Amino acid sequence: MAGGAMIDSISQYLVEVQRLLDLASRSEIARVIEILLEANRARCRVFIMGNGGSAATASHFACDLGKGAIVPGQPRFQVIALTDNVPLMTAWANDTGYENIFAQQLAGLVQAGDVVIGISGSGNSANVLNAIRLARVRGAVTVGLAGFDGGRLKGLVDVCLHVPSFCMEQVEDLHLVLAHLMCTRIRRVLRDIVDAQWALAWEMAEGGDRTIQTLAERLARTLRVTIASAVTLDEAGAAVVIRGVSPIHSLGSPLRVGRRILLDDAPAHRRVIQEGQALLFRQHERALAILPSELEMTLTSGLKSGALLPLKAADEVVGVVGLGERRAWDRSPFTEEQLQRGLALVAEWAPTVTEWDATAHRPVLTEQRARS
Repeated sequence: MAGGAMIDSISQYLVEVQRLLDLASRSEIARVIEILLEANRARCRVFIMGNGGSAATASHFACDLGKGAIVPGQPRFQVIALTDNVPLMTAWANDTGYENIFAQQLAGLVQAGDVVIGISGSGNSANVLNAIRLARVRGAVTVGLAGFDGGRLKGLVDVCLHVPSFCMEQVEDLHLVLAHLMCTRIRRVLRDIVDAQWALAWEMAEGGDRTIQTLAERLARTLRVTIASAVTLDEAGAAVVIRGVSPIHSLGSPLRVGRRILLDDAPAHRRVIQEGQALLFRQHERALAILPSELEMTLTSGLKSGALLPLKAADEVVGVVGLGERRAWDRSPFTEEQLQRGLALVAEWAPTVTEWDATAHRPVLTEQRARS
């Protein structure tokens, strides 16, 4: 094939994939996302199946729901790919016929409220259809991912994501894109739920401060770091108290707001407070490492790099902002550029403070002062 013809054929394939993406029903995708989220809330199980390339998509989809959609503070998906137990599939195929390999697995597992997802390019895979019929009898919610004209699967399930193409490769392309889309959106929704829960918790937390909490959240989001936290000096100046922690999306539970930490146990924090200068730490470099115990107390364990920034209010250092990155030092460590951006964000926050309430360890904001 001539070079120009090859390029044209490549372009044509990509144009067709883009056309199919444009045709994807946003409302139907949203319905499936809601079905999956509701199953997770209700602690119901999700079963996924398919043949050939669709079997690979089923296993991939289950992997992403089971691991990629994990959000600390939210329950994990109970998801099973019926394509993954090869001995059991071959046993049912050998003894009763290939058309029963999924239905017979479901027979001992599926219950009312569970979600059963069948993936079939033609929409007419007998083993997928048999399993969907069983699922409906048991009271499960059924979802189909189909291609071609939708086949019998389209009219059998509660919701069908139909890719109207007779090119099997493009149908399978779209099915995987849709699976990735749904998993990433589910993860975002679960994170938003956790963020909202923490926002309410900070408002009610006895030792928290909403303005400092907002600063920590903004730093974490803007700099795209694993975690940001802020501590302030106590009245005696011998200890710091945790006042805000950003929600953690890739680690365990956040640190306890209100926790008091002696500066004798946090020499790096004491240095930042005394010198008023930021400190960059990288745990793989001895010269730039801080004590693991200090890291665990004020940010969290498992971080590879980050920075401690002086928290200033009314022209004095009143605490420390900590920024931490979990990724390995050789894969996007915390950088000097992030440190400078962090300093700029903290500096933007400082002018809103007219004075520091040392007794309550809280800032008095400009607008609060004006009202009083």
